[in-house]
Amino acid sequence: LLSRNDLHELAASDYKKAWEMHPNETTGLRYASTLNIISRPQEAIRLLQDCRKKFPANAGFSNMLGDLYVQVGQTKHALQLYDDMVRTDSMDFESWYEKGLLQEKTGDTAGAIASLRKAYTLQPVNTYALELAHVYAESRNAAAIGLCDEVLRKDSMHELIDPLFIKGIYYSNTGQGKQAIVQFDSCIRRDWKFTDAYLEKGMVLFH
Repeated sequence: LLSRNDLHELAASDYKKAWEMHPNETTGLRYASTLNIISRPQEAIRLLQDCRKKFPANAGFSNMLGDLYVQVGQTKHALQLYDDMVRTDSMDFESWYEKGLLQEKTGDTAGAIASLRKAYTLQPVNTYALELAHVYAESRNAAAIGLCDEVLRKDSMHELIDPLFIKGIYYSNTGQGKQAIVQFDSCIRRDWKFTDAYLEKGMVLFH
């Protein structure tokens, strides 16, 4: 009730007491989440590490811990955590995806591509396809075009903008200015408020 009324500091005290009296999975998740909300991430990390030992089958603790590691800048710990998770369950597409995002952030392009490709193979959803296509586009890999076209073919309402934008980025990065402008113009036609398309088109025209 305290949490629902945004009294998180008070709620944290109650969750702590409940955890000490009877440490179960639901209390652990809520207590850790509340500690993060009130800007006590290190305490939340220690709690989640304990929860992972107590409840190894609950992936929620590992997912929250990974997010916290990234939040506090402990990239190596986060990567190690995701490595452990995919080693335990190679079909865990969410962990492959999160690992890929982190590798992309740290500049490990090859690793990011491998992880994101694995995630997309296991769970072929647009989010994973477009993130992988984005990494391809930034690394001047033509595979970006095929992935974006694959997503566009499934877009029966012709509403998606991201695949067009990513194609524009690829063409811009590979010096194909005219093709890039076609893609950015397509983005603008679908959403005239999409400012990134104007910015990228402006840079292509400038060059």
